[in-house]
Amino acid sequence: MADTKAMSTVRPKPRNPRPPPPRRQSLTARLNLRLRPAELDLICGDADAAGLSLSETVRRRYLGLPIASRIDSNAVRELRRQGGLLKYALGSANSNERHKIVSILERIRDLLDEIAL
Repeated sequence: MADTKAMSTVRPKPRNPRPPPPRRQSLTARLNLRLRPAELDLICGDADAAGLSLSETVRRRYLGLPIASRIDSNAVRELRRQGGLLKYALGSANSNERHKIVSILERIRDLLDEIAL
């Protein structure tokens, strides 16, 4: 009987309070589209720059979703990295260097705002 008493005090695992993520709908509907060669070249160029398929590029354009090119993403990542390094250098800089570093950090912030990612 001691075994049953010990087992009754064991609490069950709490359930996960978060609901499971929604299932993604598969993209099964198709659309055939006729374009001029120059239009297709334009869409292909956008898709290549963003690293997306033609279907995803057209879908995002139509739905008004952003299409960020890989170049912009890489530029943003590098600017943020450089800004972080400059902030680190700011701690050990003299007053003249501090002024220069602060102006460079402001320029980096302006560039990031201009890219707007």
